[in-house]
Amino acid sequence: MSYSLAYEFPDLAAHFDRLSKSDQEFAAQLASYYAVDARITSLSGTDAGVLLSDLADQRLRLKESLFRQLLEK
Repeated sequence: MSYSLAYEFPDLAAHFDRLSKSDQEFAAQLASYYAVDARITSLSGTDAGVLLSDLADQRLRLKESLFRQLLEK
């Protein structure tokens, strides 16, 4: 299951769009978030446990950072 930030924060969807076009740092973080999310979504097998946990933590840190930036800008 993919975690779209626009779906999770519908009231901020326009801000995601605006900042992803006007702020290179934000756009890079957003791209990283979706890359990590895609890796999580594609994981399977018994060796995925540790990697999945690490990626989920990374995705959470990116989401929190992006959310803070949205509130500040």
